[in-house]
Amino acid sequence: MHIAIQPLLETDIDRTDIVVQAAYGSSSRKTTLYYYLYLQPDGAFVAKKADAIVGFGGFLDYDDFAYIGMMSVAPGEQRQGIGQRLLEAILNRLEERGCPTVLLDASPGGAPLYRRYGFYDDGEVLDLKKSQQVELPGSGAKPILSATEADLPELLSFDASMFGGDRARLLKTYWAESPERTLITRDEYGQISGYLLARASVLGPWIARNQEVAERLLLAGLALPFQDMPQVFVAAEHRDALALLTRYGFTIQRSLQHMYKGTRIARPRTTNIFGQASLGFG
Repeated sequence: MHIAIQPLLETDIDRTDIVVQAAYGSSSRKTTLYYYLYLQPDGAFVAKKADAIVGFGGFLDYDDFAYIGMMSVAPGEQRQGIGQRLLEAILNRLEERGCPTVLLDASPGGAPLYRRYGFYDDGEVLDLKKSQQVELPGSGAKPILSATEADLPELLSFDASMFGGDRARLLKTYWAESPERTLITRDEYGQISGYLLARASVLGPWIARNQEVAERLLLAGLALPFQDMPQVFVAAEHRDALALLTRYGFTIQRSLQHMYKGTRIARPRTTNIFGQASLGFG
């Protein structure tokens, strides 16, 4: 039967969420689908078989590179080329936009498809979840502050210098939802030295100049309430981050392959990026 690849519409959200939940065996991803629709309306696609939604895939373009995420096909419709069709639609759109580099974090099952389309392996990403209760020490003498609107320009500049691209739209959206959970540290000169978005179930983005700053942010974040035990997504080669997370009760849930297509870019994934926003957004 014919498969049509079409832009995601708001009226598709509920049905697409059911497909994504089934594909990942997860809870609702409706909020993430709305993020795609709001932040990158030309970058979110659904696969339709007749009028039934059977797949989803999307990207966020950060100017210097784009991040593909949440590629999913309904379990009963897999191995029929639907994921391939979605990937082709995304790559064609990114080519039209002139995007020089495409990044993604692939499951072991998905990595072979991406390799066939010219993606190369570039390390691993670990999904860790807090699974143990650990007594938390004090967060130190230097205060951890919640970012105000006045802090945003400096925070966005700091993030771009570390992340490697402009994700102001995403970070502003996160901040607007929970300003009090956007935590920042400042050095002796008053400059931002790190920040952490302690979202409802994910610690990230989490960026710091060094491990000491990262630890202070982590302790402040863990002191907040969460809907569920929080997750962190971080490069498997980031020893400082893994040491911190292990110390405070996080365990590895799964490993994914970090991949790129196009021009390989250098980012401090193993030194300053202690936690990603998500597997789909980088």
